[in-house]
Amino acid sequence: MRSTLTRLVLTVLFSLFATSVATVLLYFLPVLDYVGYQTQIPDILIGYAIGALLFSSAGTAVGLFTRRPVLYGLVASAVLAVVLAFAYRMTGITDNRDLIIGAFASQSFALFFSALFQYFRSDKRKLVAAGISVLVFTLLNVVIFLAMALIYLDFGQAYLPNILVSLETLCAVLGLAVIMLFLLGKPKPRPT
Repeated sequence: MRSTLTRLVLTVLFSLFATSVATVLLYFLPVLDYVGYQTQIPDILIGYAIGALLFSSAGTAVGLFTRRPVLYGLVASAVLAVVLAFAYRMTGITDNRDLIIGAFASQSFALFFSALFQYFRSDKRKLVAAGISVLVFTLLNVVIFLAMALIYLDFGQAYLPNILVSLETLCAVLGLAVIMLFLLGKPKPRPT
């Protein structure tokens, strides 16, 4: 049971991290600058959700089946981010499909975060648990992004940097709390 709880906590935490990074990438690419009509929002959500699912699945494979998942996940995510961002910028924003590509590109670091949380509990290599955590990761990623988008729209499409800073602060606090819980929860070695 402890392994399942640990996997769930790490999934939630890394989903927050992935959403933070993806939102920053959406801001800097810029995908969000081209959203002018409500008809464009589904395209961004489609690209975002597909990217979260595909990259977290790839990250799971890296986390479970490679010897150095942190390095491979980081390198693969960085290369994907550069290639997909370049592809997005080269097409020019001509239609809604470009927004799908931009939103898809923003999720490239989901591969890295997924490799991290799968690696922490990959000793048993339970594919069912890994699959469930990928689904939870993807769902949380999309739900957190939707919550941020609603806040952004509620503020009249303003204050996005402030919203991002708030999310990043939340991630830092939760990350520190989880690290402290793991450090304090480790059993102390018995004296011999």
